[in-house]
Amino acid sequence: MKTAGVDCWVSICRENNNDPIASHIGGENASGSAVFIFYLDEAGFHSLVFFPDGEATALDELDIHDTVVRVERGMSTLDQAAGFIKEKNFSNIAINTSASNSLADGLTHSQHLELEKALGVEASKLVSSTELVYEWLSIKLPAEVEILKQAAKLASDFQYEAYQMIEPGKTTDADVARFLKSKMVEYGVTDAWHPDQKSKCEFWA
Repeated sequence: MKTAGVDCWVSICRENNNDPIASHIGGENASGSAVFIFYLDEAGFHSLVFFPDGEATALDELDIHDTVVRVERGMSTLDQAAGFIKEKNFSNIAINTSASNSLADGLTHSQHLELEKALGVEASKLVSSTELVYEWLSIKLPAEVEILKQAAKLASDFQYEAYQMIEPGKTTDADVARFLKSKMVEYGVTDAWHPDQKSKCEFWA
């Protein structure tokens, strides 16, 4: 956050139309609007979540956020989050609107309008989270680095094996796709393609 020049980052997650960053911050199971706030102050870095009561317990038990505030049914998580933000008087507030980074562009138009209304004059401090998300996702834990190394090694091995089974003028793209899929099943892994992209590739193959 310091590198991106941001002292507060707000992400709003909700059921059935979630922010693409949701699974990275623990918001993939939000049933109603859940507000995730990451911020810096004189005491350091903090994470605070205003989560609908019911699912809040499950999130809290994961112990991935400093504080999870349970918001009773009928009460607004956004209003409570806005109240906290106003009290802190941050210099800027990053939100997920971006023209270049799809992972930083998950705030819907209606959510944006609701947030501006809840923040009042503080809405003038809203900025894009583009650089923050780039910086944040670039940092990998040692365990994540090891997983990436293993994934790269498997991908390389599979490609070399696929090249070796190709017979010029006979092997089709579909044959190679089936071979690679069988290798993934054998090793118990999946690919990173979006389901829609995979179906299109299979169709054209």
